[in-house]
Amino acid sequence: MKANLTIHPRFRLNFSPLVWVLLACMALAGLLALYRYAFGVGAISNLSNSYPWGFWVSFDLFTGIAISSGAFIIAAIIYIFELKEFKPMLRAVLLTALLGYIMEAMALMVELGHPERIWYFFIYQNWTSFLLFIGLYVMIYIAIMAAEFSPAVFERLGWKKPRDFFNRAMKPLVIVGVVISILHQGSLGALLLIQPTKLFPLWWTPFLPVLFFVSAIAIGLAMTIFESSLSSRYFKRGLEIHLLEKLAAIIPWVLGLYLVLKFGELFFSGEVQYLFNSGTMSVLFWSEI
Repeated sequence: MKANLTIHPRFRLNFSPLVWVLLACMALAGLLALYRYAFGVGAISNLSNSYPWGFWVSFDLFTGIAISSGAFIIAAIIYIFELKEFKPMLRAVLLTALLGYIMEAMALMVELGHPERIWYFFIYQNWTSFLLFIGLYVMIYIAIMAAEFSPAVFERLGWKKPRDFFNRAMKPLVIVGVVISILHQGSLGALLLIQPTKLFPLWWTPFLPVLFFVSAIAIGLAMTIFESSLSSRYFKRGLEIHLLEKLAAIIPWVLGLYLVLKFGELFFSGEVQYLFNSGTMSVLFWSEI
């Protein structure tokens, strides 16, 4: 008697071309990171007096962190404002934000001049430094997001007691996470607040922390819609159109508030004349708006 056996491989690397491109970029980034640790940050960064270290760090922080801000917004909507209908979106947004913050931390480990001294944050605190608070907020918020996402991991592993524990603690975790995220967004603006001589008057304002926070809300909502659309297409699952429409309806109001704050501050501070007579700076400002 003969038996026909079909052996199926346990793991298949059946990735789409886009995934292979992303994996190639990751491999290249890994090689560059190794080169940086071997020969120093100057070997890969082309740093100069015109393009200093702070330029690249600020680009990573101000874009990467803002893009990851959808997590605290959706979590606040669900657990603080009690709008449970948005709960199906929470895990995907939390995972995206957690990965974003982890990648931001990894980027900083490459960009820091002495990454081996990162633990100095915990023993040599300069409480008058905004960078100290930014670093602490990143570390604390990564831990909080990991705790918020942990029920999904424990559920997959079949660990009921840890899952139930973190589910019960979810609301306090969300409240602390929202507070830390608000402080973090504001601290990024405060980092520029202490540099009035380096920023053009069209951008420097005492309300920078508030403007950073308001813009983070708009970007967070937009990224939530973008991420949900991509994941729906890639994983071939249903798209919560009715929920995304409600989020999209909020964005114009948030951006409108930003414009009112921005132009109102320019008007009351007497900086309105720079809007049209500052050459390249005026063009850049209106392009941003």
